[in-house]
Amino acid sequence: MDCVATQGVAGCLAADAFLVFTASGNTIYAWRRGTELKHTYTGHTAPVTIILPYGPHLVTVDEGSALKLWDIKTEELQAELSFGGDVFQATALMHPATYLNKVLLGSEQGSLELWNLKTCTRVFVFPGWGTPVTVLEQAPAINVVAIGTASGKIVLHNLKFDQTLMELSQDWGAVTSLSFRTDNHPVLVSGSITGALVFWDLEHRKVFSQIQAAHSKAVTGLQCLPNEPLLVTSSPDNSLKMWIFDMLDGGARVAAEDALGKEV
Repeated sequence: MDCVATQGVAGCLAADAFLVFTASGNTIYAWRRGTELKHTYTGHTAPVTIILPYGPHLVTVDEGSALKLWDIKTEELQAELSFGGDVFQATALMHPATYLNKVLLGSEQGSLELWNLKTCTRVFVFPGWGTPVTVLEQAPAINVVAIGTASGKIVLHNLKFDQTLMELSQDWGAVTSLSFRTDNHPVLVSGSITGALVFWDLEHRKVFSQIQAAHSKAVTGLQCLPNEPLLVTSSPDNSLKMWIFDMLDGGARVAAEDALGKEV
């Protein structure tokens, strides 16, 4: 079956080890090998903006700030929460490592909430830093997450003790993506709405390198490959780039690039 069967443009995308999940309007589709439609999840009343697969479950959030928990294989709706966009408009979602049945949500209002989806109970509320949350990323250290915001501020926060470990601030506008190196280098990479990449030395809490025009549009996808000196980025400029950390200052250069009409 071809992807055009969704009859719309994908609003967001996520993947696990087995399936690729795409949202088109109010409906979520699960694909195998990119073309074979395996599952369809219906029930949202507004366009889906966030998809998070973890274990046998799929968590989705729509523009109305309604969260739904699905069984991936049976397509059964197992739980749902409604936050009310005026009070808590969900903008980011993650499953903190080792936090069984729990997800962390960031909001347009700036606050964060930790929820147990098995019991549908709110575990804790983090007041935030007075600016909308745009990105949540698990740090290599347990209990620590990186929080990107619309103001350009990046916060490393310990969830267990509700303690801020450090605050950083990029000069290129809203933070659109975050990723940590896991090859024994204490480096955090942030992407910006202007297409810039910023490389942070976490030991010294400062920028050690940056690329102002990594993409011609926002860096919407950014991932350091596990235990490798490699970084992959993507953007609405219709390009996918792989970067390698081998510069003298510790920064990265383009190792491969793929775009329509361009040579890889």
